[in-house]
Amino acid sequence: RSGAANAWTRAIDLAAERGQPGTVVLLAAAGMQSRVWEGVSPAALYHITRALTRVGLDGYARMIAVEAITRL
Repeated sequence: RSGAANAWTRAIDLAAERGQPGTVVLLAAAGMQSRVWEGVSPAALYHITRALTRVGLDGYARMIAVEAITRL
């Protein structure tokens, strides 16, 4: 795991572990709330892409990763 654990990281990781794609998507959206991409931490992107992949939403995980990389 990357970064310090907090309530949000624990929630998105648990939702992924339980196979809850809807919850993962909602938590991912909450984790990306920022006016600029630089406001989304690398640790948050890690948890988001990992959780999305774990619940079978690989395409969304890749799309978010590519978007973040192209915005840097």
